[in-house]
Amino acid sequence: MNFLQTTRVAVIDDELAEAEPLLCSISKSGIGALYFNGIGEQLPAKPLSGLRLLFLDLHLVNSGDAHGILSTTVGILSHIVSPSKGEVGIVCWTKHAEEQKQFEDLLKERYSAFQPAFVLAVPKREFFAEFGYYLDKIRVEAERLCKTLPPPSTENPHLGTAIEVANAIRNIINEAFGASEKEKERRNKFNFAELNARVDAVLAPKNGSKLMWTWEQSVHEAAGGTTTLLHTVCGDANDADVHQKNMMSLFASLVIGAGGRAVNDIATCASSLSEGLNPIHSDFLDQYARMPSASDPAFEALLALVQTTQGLSGDKQSQINAALLTAKPAAGANRFEPGNLYSLANGASPDGTPHNYCNVDKSQVAHGIIIPKYDETASNFRKRIDGRAKLGLKEEEVVAAKEQLNAHLNDLFKTMGDQCEIGLLEITPACDFANKSYAPGRFIGCVLVPDALKNNIEDKGDFTMRLKPLSLPGKTGIWHVVLNSRFVFGVSNPHSLIKAPPLIRIRLPLLIDIQAWFAAQSARPGHIAV
Repeated sequence: MNFLQTTRVAVIDDELAEAEPLLCSISKSGIGALYFNGIGEQLPAKPLSGLRLLFLDLHLVNSGDAHGILSTTVGILSHIVSPSKGEVGIVCWTKHAEEQKQFEDLLKERYSAFQPAFVLAVPKREFFAEFGYYLDKIRVEAERLCKTLPPPSTENPHLGTAIEVANAIRNIINEAFGASEKEKERRNKFNFAELNARVDAVLAPKNGSKLMWTWEQSVHEAAGGTTTLLHTVCGDANDADVHQKNMMSLFASLVIGAGGRAVNDIATCASSLSEGLNPIHSDFLDQYARMPSASDPAFEALLALVQTTQGLSGDKQSQINAALLTAKPAAGANRFEPGNLYSLANGASPDGTPHNYCNVDKSQVAHGIIIPKYDETASNFRKRIDGRAKLGLKEEEVVAAKEQLNAHLNDLFKTMGDQCEIGLLEITPACDFANKSYAPGRFIGCVLVPDALKNNIEDKGDFTMRLKPLSLPGKTGIWHVVLNSRFVFGVSNPHSLIKAPPLIRIRLPLLIDIQAWFAAQSARPGHIAV
C-alpha cells in the first residue's frame, strides 16, 4: 500500500493513552496522522519524507538525566523523519522551558542534516481537561508500576504490598473509565482549537512555509480531482471488473497519445502514462489553486517583495532553472527522445552515445563561442603590433609578433576548451518522433561552459543561443549551455544505436523555443539593403 503514503503529521509519544485524544482531534479535523511510541521495533523501516508537522513527547524514556533522555529522543527522531531543511515544524510536549533550548542544541549536534521549520514547546496538560489529564497520568503510572515491579520474594517481601496498591489503583481507574460516554468525553476532552491557534501563531511570521504548505495542499486536492474525473469517465458500468478494464483502456489511450504505438518497454510505457496524466492534473491544479483573501498576510508580504526583489543569487538561480527548464533522467534511464542533451567531458566516444556516430570536433563547435581574453602576454604582443611605428619595428618583426599573438591565443583557447564539454541536443520534431515511421535522430551541437568562463562566452552572434544558467546532474557549480546552429548532425535508426543515458532532457516549452530559433537560423535569407 505504498501508494497511500500521503500523511504529513506524526505524533510521537511513549504513552498511547496520552496521545490518543490528540490523534482523535486531528482525525476529526480531517488531518491524517501517524503514531509512533518510540520503541525500536515499531519505528518505520526508513525515515519518512513528506512529514510537515510533528507532535513530540521530549521524554520518550523515563530514566537518566535530562541530557541522556533528550539525546535518546533525538536518536528516535532521526529514525522517523528524513533529513530536510526547514520543511518540518515540531511541537514539543514539555513543562520545562529550558528543555527546548537543550533539545535544539542536541538536534544541531546529533542530527545536523535535519533543520526544523520551528520548535514550539508547550506543556501537554494545558490542552487537556484538568481532571482527565491527571486521571490518565495516574492510570498510566499504575499500569507501568504493575508491569515493572518484580514478583515479591523473601528478600523483598514489601513488594507484594506495592503490587497490591498498584493493582488497586489500576482497578479503580479502570472502573472510572467505564463510566458513561458523556463522562468519558468530558474527562478526555482535548483543546485542539487552542493548540491549532498556537501553531498558527508560531507560523505567522514564517510566510514562506505557509505559502509552501498551502500550495502543497492544492496539489493534493488537484491529484484527488484528477483521480475522481478518471474514475467517473470509466464508471459507466456497475461491474467492478468492467470498470477496471475501462481504466486500463483509458490509460493505454493516454500512453499512445503521449508516446505513440511504438512504445515497447515498461520504462517508456510508465513515463508516457505520466506525460498523459500530468496535463489533466495541471488543469485541476489551476482550478484548485487557492484564492487568498485580500487580508492574507503571507500573500501581502509576497506581493510587497515582488515589487522590490532583486532576484536570486547565481547558485539558487541555476538550481531553479534546472527544475524549470530541464528534467533529470531517472537512474539508468536511456530512453531516446527529443530534448535529450548528451555530453562528453573528454574526447572519448563510447558506444551508445550520439558522439560516436557524429563527427563532432570540440574546437570547431566552440569556435566563435569561447573567446580568449587578453592576458599580459597577449597584451604585450598587441602593443608591439599596434605601436610598430613608434617602436620602429620592421615588417617582419610585426608579422612575427602577430604569429606569436595568434599562437598564444590558440593556447588560451585550448586551455579554456579543456574545461568545457561538448554536447549534442536532440531536436527532432515531436510529430516525427511520435509517428516513428522514419525517425532519424537530429542533433545540434552545443558547448557546456563552466561559470568561471562565463565572461569568455561570445553569444551575440545570430548563430548562437545561450540557455539560462543551470546546475547539471553530477557536476559541481553553475553551467552555461550555448547552442551553435552551424553544426547539425543526423543519426539513422537512433532508437537502436543511442543507448547512453542523456545528461538532462530539455522540457517541451524550451525545446519548442530552441526548435523555432533553429528553424529561423536554417532559413535566414541573404538580402540587399540600401
